[in-house]
Amino acid sequence: TLMREFSNPYVQKVREAVEDDHFLFVYHNCGNITSILNTVNELDACVYSVGNAIDMEDALQAFPEDRMVLGNIDPAGTICNGTPEAVKAETKALMERCSKYPNFVLSSGCDIPPQTPIENLQAFFDTAAEFYGKYCKKGDVFAFCIGHTHIDVAWEWTLAQTREKILRSFSTVLALMKKYPEY
Repeated sequence: TLMREFSNPYVQKVREAVEDDHFLFVYHNCGNITSILNTVNELDACVYSVGNAIDMEDALQAFPEDRMVLGNIDPAGTICNGTPEAVKAETKALMERCSKYPNFVLSSGCDIPPQTPIENLQAFFDTAAEFYGKYCKKGDVFAFCIGHTHIDVAWEWTLAQTREKILRSFSTVLALMKKYPEY
């Protein structure tokens, strides 16, 4: 496939260059990758993050159980533009369907828009806490925040715009890493 020729070798090089005991590489794709899940799996990432364009169970079944799979509440339609009740309902439904998979990690399907109402974010976290509170002993659940940069190099940008975006994104990440070394 095109992914094997034009994407995987380069993603592998980046992963191999940056991943170590202190830096975990997460592969994220927010498109509908159902038909190429096996090709994505060839990347051998420790963590896969999938967008809401794909059924979460399809992803969980495609990746090995020793690989975390993050996803995939709709960040724009539900988390940003929905109601707290809609966020709660979608989050609970996803957790009920996918919590049987040991590698499932609840997450948004992509970046959460900055104008997202805080009440919707709170509904997301409250629903997760309530769900896990029923099935786990106190102290079993840990929450981690993961910073990332999201670069859609195949978006509708010129090559020059893509290069500028990558440079700005990496510069920002490096500056924040230097400013906050404890993270």
